[in-house]
Amino acid sequence: MFEKHQYDLVFIDKRMPGLTGEEVIIKVRELDKEVPIYMISAFQTSIDLETITNENITGMLMKPFSIDEVMKIARKHLG
Repeated sequence: MFEKHQYDLVFIDKRMPGLTGEEVIIKVRELDKEVPIYMISAFQTSIDLETITNENITGMLMKPFSIDEVMKIARKHLG
């Protein structure tokens, strides 16, 4: 989908069927170096923090999260 469309904000779950969140982030960054990316996860580890740094991830969204948290991020990046 990312090859066909341009996105203004991306949320990617760490654990998904098929590719991992990290693998998707690498592919997204190959196509768009600037789009804000938030990784969604139930567990924050030092590996996650390393991924944020290495893959230029904007931030983490920890489960469980509220719609207010998502809206705050969306307003910050989408105006």
